[in-house]
Amino acid sequence: MFPEALKKRSQDLDPLYCPTGAIWIAKVEHLQRQGSFYGNPLIFFPIDWKSAIDIDDYADLEMAKTIHLLNCQNFDLSNNVDNNLVL
Repeated sequence: MFPEALKKRSQDLDPLYCPTGAIWIAKVEHLQRQGSFYGNPLIFFPIDWKSAIDIDDYADLEMAKTIHLLNCQNFDLSNNVDNNLVL
């Protein structure tokens, strides 16, 4: 899909955005005419990965609960620095 990306370190790649399905808003007439949320105009709002957990099964739910717990305890998941983590 992105052959040039195979030759770069991941931290050197441009940001990649994927739809999460978290929020979809469309005017009824646009949705009916285009038959999809992926029509024009299309606007997206980046969501932090910790807020965009896709829960499809019990393991996903457990991961979301853990991330929520760590967020509530002020644990910085971005650089693995423990800021008052209590388990």
